[in-house]
Amino acid sequence: MNKIYSVIWSHVKQCYVVTSELAKADGRTSIGGRTSRLAVAALTAFILTAGVTSVGLAAAPATDANIHYYSIKLTQESAEGNDSNYNNDGARGEGSIAIGPFVSAKGNHSLALGYRAETTHLEGGNDQDDNTAVGYRSQAGYRSTALGYNSKATGWYDVALGTDALAEQNNSTAVGMNAQATGKQATALGSLAKANGESATAVGEGASALSDYSSAVGLGALVDTGASKGTALGYQAKVLTGAENSMALGASSQVSGANSIAIGTGATVSVENSVALGQGSVASGNLNDYNVMSLTIPNLGSWYSVSGGYPDGIVSVGNNVGNNVGNKKTVRTITNVAAGRVTSDSTDAVNGSELYAVATEAAKHATVKAAANSRITVDNKSVNKGLGIEYTIDLNTAGLAKSTDGLTFAGDDGQLDNSKVISRELNKQLNIIGGAIDPVDANNIGVVKKDDNTLNIRLAKNITGLTSLQATTVISGTVTVDGQKNVITGLSNTTWDKTKNYLTSTKAATEAQIQKAMEQVAADANDTHIKAGDYAVGTITDKDGKSVQGVSMDVVDKTGTVSTVRITDVAKASDVGDVTSLNADIKNATGKTTVVDAVNHVDNKVGNLDYSSTKYVTKGESVTTSIGKLDEAIKNASEAADKHTIVSTEDSNLSVKNIAKEGEAANYQISLNKNLNVDSVTAANKITTKDLEVTGSATIGKVTINKDNKGTIGGLTNKTWDAKNITSGQAATEDQLQAATKNAVNYDGDESKTVTLREDTTIKNVANTTIEQASTNAVNAGTVYNETRVEKDGIFIRKDNTAGQNITALDHQLAANTESIYNINNRVSNLDNRINKVGAGAAALAALHPLDFNPDDKWDFAVGYGNYRNANSVAFGAFYRPNEDTMFSLGTNFGNGENMFNAGISFKIGKGNSYAGISKAQLVAENQQLKANDARQDQEIQELKKALEELKSRIK
Repeated sequence: MNKIYSVIWSHVKQCYVVTSELAKADGRTSIGGRTSRLAVAALTAFILTAGVTSVGLAAAPATDANIHYYSIKLTQESAEGNDSNYNNDGARGEGSIAIGPFVSAKGNHSLALGYRAETTHLEGGNDQDDNTAVGYRSQAGYRSTALGYNSKATGWYDVALGTDALAEQNNSTAVGMNAQATGKQATALGSLAKANGESATAVGEGASALSDYSSAVGLGALVDTGASKGTALGYQAKVLTGAENSMALGASSQVSGANSIAIGTGATVSVENSVALGQGSVASGNLNDYNVMSLTIPNLGSWYSVSGGYPDGIVSVGNNVGNNVGNKKTVRTITNVAAGRVTSDSTDAVNGSELYAVATEAAKHATVKAAANSRITVDNKSVNKGLGIEYTIDLNTAGLAKSTDGLTFAGDDGQLDNSKVISRELNKQLNIIGGAIDPVDANNIGVVKKDDNTLNIRLAKNITGLTSLQATTVISGTVTVDGQKNVITGLSNTTWDKTKNYLTSTKAATEAQIQKAMEQVAADANDTHIKAGDYAVGTITDKDGKSVQGVSMDVVDKTGTVSTVRITDVAKASDVGDVTSLNADIKNATGKTTVVDAVNHVDNKVGNLDYSSTKYVTKGESVTTSIGKLDEAIKNASEAADKHTIVSTEDSNLSVKNIAKEGEAANYQISLNKNLNVDSVTAANKITTKDLEVTGSATIGKVTINKDNKGTIGGLTNKTWDAKNITSGQAATEDQLQAATKNAVNYDGDESKTVTLREDTTIKNVANTTIEQASTNAVNAGTVYNETRVEKDGIFIRKDNTAGQNITALDHQLAANTESIYNINNRVSNLDNRINKVGAGAAALAALHPLDFNPDDKWDFAVGYGNYRNANSVAFGAFYRPNEDTMFSLGTNFGNGENMFNAGISFKIGKGNSYAGISKAQLVAENQQLKANDARQDQEIQELKKALEELKSRIK
């Protein structure tokens, strides 16, 4: 017996009964025994959920043809016992449905349909409910759907559709035979498709997306493990291990380098950050092989450095390597390239027109051509396009020097010592170095050819045109300019009289004068100050009305009245002169010659007539008179001794005198005049003189006097100011003046209305006032305190805090509020995206509709698509109608992460009619049968009428 049963309506029992297909033809006899009880028990739960009353399996009256083609065929395996659903106990979850042998609907509100179908449930919770499992050994987790043989949707919100389909992690979808979506939020569509990575997508037969966030679309497309965010699109397109963020587009395209793209059939990339564009294009190799830091011009040796020497990747539009199976190199032309920037550091691509311009310009210059005598000439007129002619240069090398022969140079020390000789090749530089770096144009140095064919460098005897003279120390009288310490000492102008006018004085001020001036400033009103401007040493009028040398400064008091402060007895740099030019025999023993010392030395050299016997000059005479007498005596002596040796001088600074006594041999004495007129004076150590005048500038150590003829002294090192520790008579610097006046109360310029206070100045007794717009009144600290404090504590501000502290607190709270609003915006944005996805899912579910009822085909399936704003979704639905009055429906959407599921039962309540369970096909067949019956009956009636007429005729 095949144990196949049918469910029919029993008029006798007024209920559905299960009958064997091998029973009597009328099918109305109830079957007893163990087998019938199993079939009845298996259908009880299903019939109850189809709107049939539970008492005695009774329902509204119907014909035997209400239910057809519904049967359960048992296997040889025992269908009784625990977990067999034999006793209608497979639906264990609240509101669940279990149909079939060994079916288990453990989840609340779940549906398990098919042999060993199972919906799971977690004891003590509801996180495994609302699931659907349809098919042999299908399994479904929380709110998941498994449809098909051995399909499994074990995670939350999963969909597994197809034989052996597996959706393992949450929010995953697997559609197709043996499709596997084992990654979280993964999607696998197609036979043998695999989406193992998180949020991975595999579409197509055998497509595999094995890394997180990867996509593989196409037959056999592959994104291998370790290639996250990779994309393979096309037949057998592959993104291999290690190729993160890479893309392979095209049949058999392949990428194995990270951050790379292969576009085109068979395109291959094996280098990171690279692109292969076009069919068969290959981007491969070692990036170090592509490093180009310089460019060398062949045959010329010209060398240029280039930019972009270390490439990050390769862009290939072909393949420069053929193989042994007939494949040739592949090259492509890149056209429509914009003109690039041609600079030393440009990395732009250039087009053909730019190269044409370079070649055209290069051809305009040098060319090599063969003359009639086969010799080579070079000019810049004709163009040689390089026809492959080989030229031989025929030169007469006799008399030609090699470039390595060069020249030799020798100084004084190289005349006898060859090791001192310097050799230089042609075009090599020889540096002749002296001490000066400024231009030399005063004709003080000359180069003279000697008879031995050498050049002699000489210094002129008379040095002219000097603008400055450097010396270590200059002493003029009591004034010493120390070039080592960079100070001037010995100045006598140490007094200060504020009533004097020092405006025209050009003397350097001493620290003593500055101290006294500052003491006077402090004694005056707090806002008395020195008027801004430049002050120099010059001629001024002293308190007695005499013209003296000094410095005059304007002082402005608090009322704006300008008075004059004069500093007298200030020496100018020109007063000192260039003492380093004094002769050595005039300098004193120490070498630190002052002007006074120099004059005294001259006086000592001249001597004193008090202790000398004179013949031609008289004591008390002027030097001029004495020189006149001496000149006359020399003249007379010359005339008397014209037969003797003549000793004379052309130098007006020298005098010659025969001091021999009468009868003695001539004894000529050469004397130096007291007043000298020379172009220059060179001293080894020092020059001592009374008055020294320098018309230009003088440099003593680091001190420069009258630089650029501005009447100033620069280079002094005494820049700091300590009023308690001064050096009397030492010249002060502007830095000391600035430091000394820094803490004074000053008006900021003559026209300024602002006052600059000394550091740490406190203004007291400022009247109370209010802070108002456009107010120009001074405000005291109390008013500021009251105006910047709040009356009482708030949520974020405190009355004891300053305005800045309260503003900071409000700023922090505002920042926190801004961050919270930002987070809310993000959540709203995420919610908006989810709403869009839910809307798309709802639209897709709404597209699911069943067809008209057909008792011969009670299962209907529908697929729907939905879109809402930027979200898309696909829905799948199944409808089962056991009869005209009842319909079960299942629907789910997938594809956007917001999966939804619906299940429903629709039924009619009322009397109904006898045709409720008849399909259109049955109605058509029955109608045809009725028409045939009518035709047959019409024919029979006609025959009966004819027979009746015959009977009537016989009766007559």
